Amino acid sequence: MAKFKKDHPGEIFPFDIEGCSRFVDGATCRLIEAAPIEGNGDVRVNTTPTSVLFTVTSNDYFAAPGSTIGFEIIRKTDGLYLVQTGDATATNIFVTTGVNAGIAAYAWEVQAANLRQAILKYGNN
Repeated sequence: MAKFKKDHPGEIFPFDIEGCSRFVDGATCRLIEAAPIEGNGDVRVNTTPTSVLFTVTSNDYFAAPGSTIGFEIIRKTDGLYLVQTGDATATNIFVTTGVNAGIAAYAWEVQAANLRQAILKYGNN
């Protein structure tokens, strides 16, 4: 998770990030979404040794303030797993339609692939 939070978030996260070069507890970052209908938004970052949670704080994001996006690394006997969760409130109807059509799943698959590449490149410590 250190690769995701501190060392290389720009290589792993599937969207552009402004305002923070690392995901550290209490930081505020601006997520620049790939699709114009989603909008850009400010999020507060909360971290643990194995997770990162973004909480939306601005009104210009596709989900209302208080919505969350979480990422956690879980170690099982057969390897490491990236668990991704989202809880969006008051979303734009066009974005909701896109998410239901698989746009979010695609973005999260890209992120998982990026994390795999970072682990291969830098190790899993």
